[in-house]
Amino acid sequence: AIGHLKFFVEAAGAQAKVSFPTLERAGWESEIPELSGTCVVILVNARVEMAAEELRDLVRGVVDASVAGEGVTAESSDVAFFHPAFPNPTHRVQ
Repeated sequence: AIGHLKFFVEAAGAQAKVSFPTLERAGWESEIPELSGTCVVILVNARVEMAAEELRDLVRGVVDASVAGEGVTAESSDVAFFHPAFPNPTHRVQ
């Protein structure tokens, strides 16, 4: 299940945010502007029902597969991932 899935994309001064409340959202491709330049930065913000390490590996695999054979290098930086603890509310109304 997806809580949220957001991609922040930047290239040559153009920026875009693409959000998915579910994977079955039509028309999301139109939200990405025409990108040019030699560097694209993508920030992924995801809250999904799976282990954080598994999601990290899945994203890395998709990026690697997307650039394979294209003469493109993909690098990761400032990678942070975690699995939040179950909430413990201070006050509970009954």
